[in-house]
Amino acid sequence: MPRRIFVQHSGYDLRNTGDAAMLEACVNRLQARWPSAEIVVICYDADELAALLPDAVALGPSMRHLPLVRSLPRKIKLGGEHAYQSLSPLAPVRHRPPASAPRSIREALATSDVVVATGGGYLCDTFWWHAFGVMSCLHRAQVDGKPTGMFGQGVGPLETRLWRRLAAPTLRGLGILTLREGHRGPALLSSMGVWSEAEARAARTGLVTTRRGGFAAVTADDALATALREIDAAPLGRGDGRPRIGINVRLGTDSGVMDASALGAVMWQAAHDLEADLVTVPVSYYDASPDEHSTRKALGPSPAGCAEVGLLSGDTRRPVHLARTTATCDVVVTGSYHAAVFALAAGTPVVGLVANDYYTYKFGGLADLYPGLVTQVRLDEPDPPSRLRAAIDQAWSLPPEARAEAVARTRSYVARAQAAFDRWASEVEATL
Repeated sequence: MPRRIFVQHSGYDLRNTGDAAMLEACVNRLQARWPSAEIVVICYDADELAALLPDAVALGPSMRHLPLVRSLPRKIKLGGEHAYQSLSPLAPVRHRPPASAPRSIREALATSDVVVATGGGYLCDTFWWHAFGVMSCLHRAQVDGKPTGMFGQGVGPLETRLWRRLAAPTLRGLGILTLREGHRGPALLSSMGVWSEAEARAARTGLVTTRRGGFAAVTADDALATALREIDAAPLGRGDGRPRIGINVRLGTDSGVMDASALGAVMWQAAHDLEADLVTVPVSYYDASPDEHSTRKALGPSPAGCAEVGLLSGDTRRPVHLARTTATCDVVVTGSYHAAVFALAAGTPVVGLVANDYYTYKFGGLADLYPGLVTQVRLDEPDPPSRLRAAIDQAWSLPPEARAEAVARTRSYVARAQAAFDRWASEVEATL
């Protein structure tokens, strides 16, 4: 049995509820399987990790609090920390049994028996710098003969040839690699030589043992496990209140959406015509780009004639709260991928706001997993307001049986992810 497991993930500050949900789901599986193992998680905010996962051990930043570094601008400190985390695992480390809590990423790698990476969308050109740090840890563990795995991954767009060549050997060496979508990810991994074409096709619908002895599967987003737990714990829907349209506007270079002010009037008018309230569904809580601020900025003030439409603030700071908020909505209009994930888990139809290939990949993957429940509106194409209104009306008319079928799909995806994890865990136990 593993004594210490080192966990890489997609959001070290834990200020993105979707990142936190994927981390929570994976760590919960690890702890349920190996309750005596110590779970070490890279985290820049120990209090946030304690609130999310009380039994996990936080591995804080190695450089940001050094006297010479403390006074530097925040961006330089973050860049230095990422550089250290990416490059330090490349140097050899000597394995030793775990004693006290690790103080550095190298010490965590040296004293861990298993190294895994939780779900995320960082295996792409956009976030190559984060992916390089994750992959360097997995590479070091593989060189040292330790079991490795990546769960619930979103892959692509990945066009940079150098990055593809660097990532492919580590991806091939994983004991398990599960994807959160089968729309483009399997074919991309096949083009990189990670999976064969036959393995990529088979992984879309079941668990595959690859020719290299690892496991491969499309299991959907790991955050669905948290959503399903809430679906099973409480009745779905809003009760006797007014209908709700959830709204999330993600502004910034990552999303490609720099101005969404033209959409505000459409949202207010749609809510008025459908006799619904608007509820914000923030997912990112980073100071530089909080979703609540960008969403309210896009909506603007209530226009004349829409005084009866309420604008509510969704409580979404924790994954469980995001699950509850999206489950009370009749439609969710969102530029955030994980607002869509939680909505779809409960059978709530989604209108995805996209403006670049990265988000088209993400929402296209969800449309493949939940047929008929996802409509994409490209904001960089002509007349987005008209297309947005048409998409809202279409989603509003979704029949109840389609929502029930979506919940059944959620249940099957969570079961598939658990089954894949269990197969890999059995192999890990046989090697330790």
